[in-house]
Amino acid sequence: METSTIHQADGDPLDINDGLMSDSNETYPHSWYMPPSGVERGSFNTHYGDMLTPYLTAKGNQSEKETSDPDNMAEGAQIDDLVEKISDAVFTRLSSSLDMKLEQIAQSVNSVCASVTAVEKRVDEAEQRISDTEDSVSQLLAELERTETRLTEAMTRLEDQQNWSRRNNIKIINLPEHTEGTNARDFFESWLPKVLNLTVKNDRLKLDRCHRGPAHLQSNSTRPGTVYIRHNNFADKQLIMKWARSAAEVTFSGNRIHFFDDFSPAVEIKRREFLEAKTPLRDLGIRYQMLYPAVLRVTDDGGVRHFRSADEAQRFAEERKKVPK
Repeated sequence: METSTIHQADGDPLDINDGLMSDSNETYPHSWYMPPSGVERGSFNTHYGDMLTPYLTAKGNQSEKETSDPDNMAEGAQIDDLVEKISDAVFTRLSSSLDMKLEQIAQSVNSVCASVTAVEKRVDEAEQRISDTEDSVSQLLAELERTETRLTEAMTRLEDQQNWSRRNNIKIINLPEHTEGTNARDFFESWLPKVLNLTVKNDRLKLDRCHRGPAHLQSNSTRPGTVYIRHNNFADKQLIMKWARSAAEVTFSGNRIHFFDDFSPAVEIKRREFLEAKTPLRDLGIRYQMLYPAVLRVTDDGGVRHFRSADEAQRFAEERKKVPK
């Protein structure tokens, strides 16, 4: 109503205040709202003009019939054609732009798909190579384990052969340097029976070779080097070791001399681990003997025991110390 009045359009007399409102200021002409009894008989458009005469207002005595004037209709048709052309042009340009953009997107998607396909192929190839590598590694590990087993067996046999090659050897510890002179073999062939009070043919033992090992590595040490002697006869070697174990002690030039079997370094280390167990056994007067390669044989009131572990031998010695005498 308000818009129609502003533009001097014919209004509907029923769309006014009918006086039935509690507050007449709530409806037209004091407000743009209709009264409760009001019925909408027209419409409101955001564009100017009457709905039957687009872009033109219904003024004065212009009637509905006059809106069908050919000029007005022609002008409206032109406007419709213009709007349609503009719409078609906009649609065409939008369609072309969208087609171009969609084509670019499609090309990008195709490129991404191709890249993904290439990556999938490379991943499949990598997985296959990894699987083949794992199979090869498993085979290599199995072969390595077998090789390690064979190597351990070979080292054990080699160690045993090395000790068998030393079975005729003895070591003499703490014999003063230069005692043997310049001819060590000749000296020890006659010295051994004499110092050990052995009865042998012609008072001489037959030796294959003799030599003295290097002295102690410390420069301030006076400990003499070890003497290594290889007997021609294993029985002579056994005779000397038996006598050395049964004798209280052997001295020469005021030095106590010790006789030992000659073993490989690995066996020597294993036998040396039993030293801590030997000391308490010796203090308790318990007889013991080291057997080849590294087994401690102990004889006490409970019988004969064999210890292949130094820890077991140590525990046994500690327990025997607790037993009251």
